Amino acid sequence: MNKTPDYIIDRAVELWCRKLHNPVFDNGDNSEQGFFGMALATMVIHGDKDKMPDAIAQIEKFRESLAATLKHNRDNDEYFPRWLDVDYGPCKLLGDAADEAGIPCSQFSCKSVVSMSDDHVSTSFGYGAESIHHYLLSDGSWLITSLSGSEIDKIKKSVLNGNPMDLSVEKPA
Repeated sequence: MNKTPDYIIDRAVELWCRKLHNPVFDNGDNSEQGFFGMALATMVIHGDKDKMPDAIAQIEKFRESLAATLKHNRDNDEYFPRWLDVDYGPCKLLGDAADEAGIPCSQFSCKSVVSMSDDHVSTSFGYGAESIHHYLLSDGSWLITSLSGSEIDKIKKSVLNGNPMDLSVEKPA
């Protein structure tokens, strides 16, 4: 198996950082008990967020820690996950980076996953959320789409040639 490229790791980490700024809290339970459970959890989540003295700096520290760990593990043939997920709490690598940055684990979007493939990153934030795929284009932009499969190279070429399909493309900063 090929080693995951830096740009895939960096994108996966970036997407988790974005979600820490704007988390999604949806456990998928539409019952009355589920509603009250999420209401109570939301109170804890917001209380914990208020305890973060400098969320922007803490999320940046999280970014640095997680990216460094993933790249170290990849380069040293240590455990390298293909996905970074949260059920009701973050997986070990997300949790360790959050601890190092002083970010409470309650700040992670529950029922969410960011997965890394050799050529793209996929996300699903919230219970039953649609998978969204991020493909790097040759100009440094990211094609963001729910489309995937063997035709993706044709779609990428189409986007680079004027985006006739009106797909979402994120230009580099």
